[in-house]
Amino acid sequence: MFVISWRLKEFCLFAGVLTGLILPIGISEVKSSELGKYGRELLASVNQRVEQRKVVDSSSSVEFVKTSILMNQIQSIVSPRKYSELSASGKGLPVTVEDCLESKAGICGNQVACFLALAEHLKLRARPVEFYLHGDEPSVNSSHIGVEVQFSGDWRFFDITWGTFFRRKGNILSISQVLKMGTDARRWAITNELDQWYLHWKNAGLDPLVYVDHPRMDMLRGRQGNIRIFPVDSNYTPVHQPAYVGLNSLHKDYGPLGITLKDVPFASMGFAMEVTGVAGAGVLVIAQKDKVYRVKIESLKIGNNKFELPFQFHAGDIKIAIQQRNPRRIGYLVYSTIEFQ
Repeated sequence: MFVISWRLKEFCLFAGVLTGLILPIGISEVKSSELGKYGRELLASVNQRVEQRKVVDSSSSVEFVKTSILMNQIQSIVSPRKYSELSASGKGLPVTVEDCLESKAGICGNQVACFLALAEHLKLRARPVEFYLHGDEPSVNSSHIGVEVQFSGDWRFFDITWGTFFRRKGNILSISQVLKMGTDARRWAITNELDQWYLHWKNAGLDPLVYVDHPRMDMLRGRQGNIRIFPVDSNYTPVHQPAYVGLNSLHKDYGPLGITLKDVPFASMGFAMEVTGVAGAGVLVIAQKDKVYRVKIESLKIGNNKFELPFQFHAGDIKIAIQQRNPRRIGYLVYSTIEFQ
């Protein structure tokens, strides 16, 4: 039996650096019209199964039928185990939806990318749900990703990797409802417990649903939300976390990302930011209570940017966001580290 190493074990929870500049957790915005041979074959298979299911199940909504079949198909085809084997052997790893379907390999971010690409063609309204779990120190942070699909008047959460959704009193729950229930939500989880990867995790003593009641977690829905970054000395570096701030998609169900630098250790009148990319326009806003510093992102250079503040930030939390006159205009920057001096 294949036994995953501790280093490779992190791949299924870690989706952060698979992406690059624009897409923070391995999500490929492939349009349905751009699907390749394997994507088209999967769509045909899903549509066929949906029609078959309608014959025997007329009570479930068509959106739930499409979602559950697509989830189960992707879980069975796009294998984290195969991905780990490819990684261990030093072979090339899949980077697009078509790559994942052809190689039959991928981790949670790849599975969600496949789901979102095909969901569009199935006329399903879907968005990613990202979980960023803080360890005792940043080096052991981890992350995971699922999706929400909107039907029957609400968003409904599905974890593609484990074939999981949460049903209570006949309703599929949103991720907000799941997290509000905390540990009790585990009772309502319907999971494909025969999946080999699921069994491997359970046998290794790992918790596939760790995000349900993790005490230190940040969540993004449609990339919108806030990420807390904890310091190592005076440096703030995203570890298994998105390395950008702002809005990087005009999708109607997506929103901007802000960050909070936690526990700045000392008063400061200066800071430095290592910028690796800028796109669009907007104003970078660094704020602590009534103290606010603003700079246009278009004026930032690639590399180290040093800022002298006209006032003093105190020890404590500092929030960073990108502000725009038009809230639906692309504007974001990618960074590698922030340091207060």
